[in-house]
Amino acid sequence: MNFEAFQDHLNQLVGMVAWGVVAGAGTGSMVSLQFGEKHLRAKPVKNLDPIIREYEGKWSLFIRDAAWRLDSEKKVLCSSRSNNQAGAEMLQGLHQITNALVSDVKLSKPGGDLLLTFSNGLELTVFCDCMNEDEGDNYWVFAPSFIFTVKPKGELAVENSR
Repeated sequence: MNFEAFQDHLNQLVGMVAWGVVAGAGTGSMVSLQFGEKHLRAKPVKNLDPIIREYEGKWSLFIRDAAWRLDSEKKVLCSSRSNNQAGAEMLQGLHQITNALVSDVKLSKPGGDLLLTFSNGLELTVFCDCMNEDEGDNYWVFAPSFIFTVKPKGELAVENSR
């Protein structure tokens, strides 16, 4: 898998609604975003908002070990280092992308940094700062047919999914 092919797949996110966000206490800086059509989960997931408990998106983004930041046009709303307790800035910021359309997706070489721009003017940047395998993978994109992984040092991996 090369960056151009990955970018082509990511472009399919444009026009999709970001309808689900999972983050907060107990997850550290990890974030999961759900996009596009909702599909009933084979088995409900406990301890999540009702809609996310029962459904998953046609596409999803799972940021595990990479740093990330959510910006409005005028200020930084939250980041992977923000307070993630209920009602604190991480959840307040991330929930502002709920029900916004993805208007642009940019993948940066050589590290695999990702920029998602939303119809409400917000931008989510994922900084692929994992350099060694013991730091974990930066993020995953779960698509209908593939799982894309951005590993340390921007190495890309792809496998069949679902």
